[in-house]
Amino acid sequence: MYSGQKFNDLVTFSNGNKAYHLGEDRNAEGRDDLGDPVYAASNGEVVAVVSNQGSSTTGFGNCVVIRHDLPHAELINGKMVGSVYSLYAHLATVGVSEGEIVSIGYQVGTIGDSGYSEGPHLHFEIALAPTLPTSDDGYNPLGAPDKWVDPSDFINQHRTLGSTHSVLISDAQISEGNSGTQTMTFTVTRVGGTEAFDVSYATADGTASVTDGDYLATSGTLHFDTNVNTQTISVTINGDTTNSVYPPTRTRLKAILVTQHIYIFCGWGDR
Repeated sequence: MYSGQKFNDLVTFSNGNKAYHLGEDRNAEGRDDLGDPVYAASNGEVVAVVSNQGSSTTGFGNCVVIRHDLPHAELINGKMVGSVYSLYAHLATVGVSEGEIVSIGYQVGTIGDSGYSEGPHLHFEIALAPTLPTSDDGYNPLGAPDKWVDPSDFINQHRTLGSTHSVLISDAQISEGNSGTQTMTFTVTRVGGTEAFDVSYATADGTASVTDGDYLATSGTLHFDTNVNTQTISVTINGDTTNSVYPPTRTRLKAILVTQHIYIFCGWGDR
């Protein structure tokens, strides 16, 4: 679950000045997510990288901007738009270079608190080309200009599978125990349409990792036959005492659909 400042929230600063937020601040509720991976929202080209501002206390700090070309020009906020830019700011580390072509879900960096930040989080924006999101500083005293859009709304409107299909994915939680294995199951539900379609999926490390033996990586393709409305994804969880204050530890996984790919982020719950 993510929480933080939302798009176009009115923010009052310590000096009494007020301005509207041009993006979303995303941080994991109830825990420190410093160093967690940050993934590209869609396919695109990296057009700007700042990677030497890890100790900066002003601006966006370390950040990445990616250009995403839309399948066709769209009328958005009264403008015909063929591309958008996504901004990932306040990063601890950057893992891409300017000019690099990235795929949806590719790791572009890690969550940090560089720049003007009051704690580790991801500041995420989407701006309409040709306006770069870095042309402003993340806030505007007059409200979000029409060249900026609500990131969550934009992604929700552009993650359909073909023209008639989208899916919803349940989160999952399990008590893993101190030994053995358990199976965590995600339910994927069709939204709209009746025709057959496919959607790919893959696990990705969060605070739990394959290297530490917390779970078994899995990936594949779900096939929805005609009129089939639900499918499931199973992930094997390994029981152990690592990272536990007292057993049993609850392992929590978050499923996120980005366009045509489901990413399942693996992490620890309360312990």
